[in-house]
Amino acid sequence: MKLLKNKWFISVLTFFLLLIDGQLSDLLTTLTGRYAFLRVHLLIIFMFLLLRFLDTDFFAYLLGFILGLIYDSYYLNFIGITFFMLPLLVYLIKRSKKYFVTPTRSFLAFFLLLFLFEVGCYGLAFLYHLTTYSLLSFVTYQLAETLLLNVIIFVILDKFVHRNSAK
Repeated sequence: MKLLKNKWFISVLTFFLLLIDGQLSDLLTTLTGRYAFLRVHLLIIFMFLLLRFLDTDFFAYLLGFILGLIYDSYYLNFIGITFFMLPLLVYLIKRSKKYFVTPTRSFLAFFLLLFLFEVGCYGLAFLYHLTTYSLLSFVTYQLAETLLLNVIIFVILDKFVHRNSAK
């Protein structure tokens, strides 16, 4: 856990997770025959788990803004959606981290935050006319599958973090 207090290591790791997120999402979408649009959120899972132990506010917000800017410019070619949503997510995690004391509460909080992130991104994309998905299509083909996949990944990683942080 000492390595996770190093800001340079965290910055490089989150950047690589950002790149892996997009590649895994594209791979899973291709494997489903473009029937379901799965988004893997390793970056959000890592930030959720990390912000429980990290006490610096400025660094977390700065990292959220920078990674949001990189994500928007690299994947969307439009700055504004993730650039706004990631720092908002950091704020919500930082404000409510005192409630993440049990694995059940962590799970429920992560599920709620991921839901808010996905719906917020869809809402902003719809507002900016970047998507033509109807709300029903979004929920059916992206939201449900994305939440299920990321919750499974989170439960596995959260057990690992709880086990190792107790040592």
